[in-house]
Amino acid sequence: MYKSSPKRLSWWKIAAPAAAISALAALHAADPIMHDVPVRTPGRARVVLGGDVHFQWQIQQNLKEKSAAAAVAGVRDVFASADLRIINLETAVSSGVSPEPGRSHAFNAPPEALKALEELGIQAVVLANNHSMDLGAEGLAQTQKHLTAQKIRFAGAGKDTA
Repeated sequence: MYKSSPKRLSWWKIAAPAAAISALAALHAADPIMHDVPVRTPGRARVVLGGDVHFQWQIQQNLKEKSAAAAVAGVRDVFASADLRIINLETAVSSGVSPEPGRSHAFNAPPEALKALEELGIQAVVLANNHSMDLGAEGLAQTQKHLTAQKIRFAGAGKDTA
């Protein structure tokens, strides 16, 4: 359960649905294939949105010492129950790229970390957040390349058609 002050909780109740709607709209517009997600119950789709996903601290340690399955064991059932699984990916996924100058901290995960998303059946990620550019344009490009290689769709950062 999320615990916070009433003021912050009220903000979260408003922001979370707005972020979810924005993410779904961006993915819907960016990739027509998302229109054909198979559903278990005709006429209804269960969507699970995960926020602020990165591979730092204990998660990174579990990935190295155990497995991708072990790193996500605590949330597997929630994601398994969904027809559509989307997360907010709060990290670059790259190798050999340095953080942008002046960053107090930069999130980065090795490409192998995406195995954890595969374990959860993640179909798409949102990159519109404050960590997508932690490693600059090259880090973002590598992130998009690695997501594409894993057949994970993305929206919210990068080139557009405008």
